[in-house]
Amino acid sequence: MILGYVLTILGGVVVGGVVNWLSDQLPFLGGSDEDEEGAIGEISRPEPRGLTLPRCSKCGKQRHILSFLGVTAWLLGQRRCANCESRLSFRYLAVEIALAVIFCFLWNREGMTPMFGVLTFYTSLFVLISVIDIEHRLVLNIVMLPAFVFALIEVLISGRISIAEALVGYAIGQLVVMGFFLLGGVYLWIVNTARKEPVTEVAFGFGDVTLATFSGLVVGMPKVFPMLVLMIVLGGLIAFLYILYRAVIVRDYHPHIPIAYGPAIVLAAAMMLLW
Repeated sequence: MILGYVLTILGGVVVGGVVNWLSDQLPFLGGSDEDEEGAIGEISRPEPRGLTLPRCSKCGKQRHILSFLGVTAWLLGQRRCANCESRLSFRYLAVEIALAVIFCFLWNREGMTPMFGVLTFYTSLFVLISVIDIEHRLVLNIVMLPAFVFALIEVLISGRISIAEALVGYAIGQLVVMGFFLLGGVYLWIVNTARKEPVTEVAFGFGDVTLATFSGLVVGMPKVFPMLVLMIVLGGLIAFLYILYRAVIVRDYHPHIPIAYGPAIVLAAAMMLLW
């Protein structure tokens, strides 16, 4: 039993390291990518582009092998880049610890079953999507398209929900969030008619539509309805806390400040999956 938990923790840390690695490199794969607002994400990073060994996010040089994982970097004092002396972000350690805790929870609940593998995949995917969305305001097609394929295969094979329930969840999720997307466009048009400098940020972009549609497919019918309610509530709560942080602590708040909505969507979907 103890060995199982130890291996699960190690697995969570390693998968967290992979999530961190992909979060660093996928946004730059092939250059810039279209973000959920429909604009081109302006991302610059020193060459080379594409999937390589873990590199410093500041100078692009390959990191020391002991800093490939955030846990080893923090424990062994390898947080600084040997080239530019920049510190490794706390995000690396946080993601690895979070996934280790989640994996332990799932192991305790599911044991070594196929459902353990399914749920660890979805939670790892959700963390990857959240990190990229928070840091780059991107929901990448290179992540979402394989995720849709996996979800369809998983539903067909596992029988966790029926294919009909999955497709109805997909349809309802798409219709509802597409409505939010269109309302956001109308709001933006109304606001910009009275402004000299047009606002380009929208509260709910097309990447969020794709993500919420995927989440509806994964949770299925009828869980898609409480998922959508939770998505709205959590999105509002996250936005409120972020605005409060910017206004009170950073003192740098301004209207229409961009806020990533992806974490609220995946958190709502994860709650429905785990419940």
